[in-house]
Amino acid sequence: MVMAIGVVVLAGCGKSADSLIERQISDTNKLADAMQSDSPESEIKALKESLTKTSESLEELNLSADDKKALEKKYGKEIAAAQAKLLKAMTGQMGEAMGKAMENMMREMPTP
Repeated sequence: MVMAIGVVVLAGCGKSADSLIERQISDTNKLADAMQSDSPESEIKALKESLTKTSESLEELNLSADDKKALEKKYGKEIAAAQAKLLKAMTGQMGEAMGKAMENMMREMPTP
């Protein structure tokens, strides 16, 4: 998911591509926020689906190499920030799950 955003940036240009990339950045940030705030799985799923649809729409634009470079220059920092935020949210969830598993394991261990 995180890598898809970087790849998709290389797939579009023009006002249509701009709006799609802006939506993708927004949805990525919303997904990270939803994951960090333990939002309902239905909300997280909807955001993931929206990101997938946006990625597909960007790929369908078949833009030139010059247009791709222009988009990367224009949105590169915002995309990187959104990716970092999502990665932090994803690793935070993994860490919490591992911590809970360790707590459960420690409770179940026999004490001498």
